Amino acid sequence: MNTKEYNGHTNWSTWNVALWIGNVEALYWQWKARGQELFEQAADDEGILDEPIGDEPVNSNFNTFEEAVQEASEKATRLLAAELEAEGPAHWLSITDLESEGDVDQTDWESVAQGILEEASFVTDEDREVDWTFPAPNEETE
Repeated sequence: MNTKEYNGHTNWSTWNVALWIGNVEALYWQWKARGQELFEQAADDEGILDEPIGDEPVNSNFNTFEEAVQEASEKATRLLAAELEAEGPAHWLSITDLESEGDVDQTDWESVAQGILEEASFVTDEDREVDWTFPAPNEETE
């Protein structure tokens, strides 16, 4: 598999996984909601969900509130990338156009996670309550 940049992504494998996640509604909402959960957990760990005083973060490890948000975002990206990768090659081979475990191995999971997290802040509690799974092939839809 070619590792050259492809359609603005690290390589073809990364583009393909991101494309499938972005185009399959169930995957999109599942990973978008999970990304937001991880960001909120990371933000809470950094103390930025607490009321900041002016521009100062609650966590004294950071000089500014923006630095604390950046750290939470980076932490959430790493965690989400690990979860995406942990799904395993069989999972991604079954739902994408990837053809081999080698393709899956070349996927830049942090890049995929970063793309998901860029939109995660738009997930609402109402979105989380919706069952975004598709019916089995033989089930009738209403």
